[in-house]
Amino acid sequence: MTISLHERGVGENLSLFFSIIWANLGKLTLLSLLFTLPGMIPAVMEEIDFRAWVGRADDYSLVINFLLYPLMIGSIIGIVTGSYTGERISMTRSIRLASGRWLHLVAFGFLYHLGIALGTLLLIVPGYMFLSAFYLGFPAIVIEKLGFRTVFKRSARLTRGFRRDIVAAFLLLGLLAVIPLLGSLALMRVVGEVPTSIGLDSRAITNLLMQWTVVSFLVMLHAVAPVVFYFQIRGTQGDFSFTSLADLVDRIHEERSSESANVPREQEQKDRPSTHWRP
Repeated sequence: MTISLHERGVGENLSLFFSIIWANLGKLTLLSLLFTLPGMIPAVMEEIDFRAWVGRADDYSLVINFLLYPLMIGSIIGIVTGSYTGERISMTRSIRLASGRWLHLVAFGFLYHLGIALGTLLLIVPGYMFLSAFYLGFPAIVIEKLGFRTVFKRSARLTRGFRRDIVAAFLLLGLLAVIPLLGSLALMRVVGEVPTSIGLDSRAITNLLMQWTVVSFLVMLHAVAPVVFYFQIRGTQGDFSFTSLADLVDRIHEERSSESANVPREQEQKDRPSTHWRP
């Protein structure tokens, strides 16, 4: 018997979410820190007055994060998938898995966040509608090996009937993100300005470390959530049990093949002339 997302309380969903994070905390933390570190380098170079970086740090960080964040999200998806398949997926395997889908992840990430931004600029509600409809795009690209052109349709189909739950979870995670932000601000007030040999004071160092830690934590939260929803929704639609990622992918391809085989049959029945007598 499968418990629907609608039948779970907020506390149950949060407990499941954080239990998965706790079970994979070491790998998830290392992946988040590893992939967010390059985006922090331009800020460090700007702080030590490296001429080529002064005034351009934000632009460099934007480009680096644009290219690396999708790879990080795909790697985190691989790790979390192991919690559902019961398979131990190493960091190297998860990175390799995401690397094979990197271009699709980048393209989808760009279109997805652009749609959210435009929807939010027009009105807040369309932005959240777009976010919830295509929330499962990243997991579908990695797990189902879909292209960025077809994944929008797939995600919209999976999230139908669950979009309010997705928006509620997204907003709740946003509120939880305030905790590390407040903690970092409190720490910044305590730290004094002690000069260092590389021209950075302790406040600047602490500020960069706090940014790195907080960004890593937030990205990890919002990368894990879609995977949890993906498997919960698939479990609601049919109680599946998988022993490996390969088994999961094979089952998905079997479903897709049966669906595509049924489409011509249904079309043939529609096109077939009726044998009933009509006056």
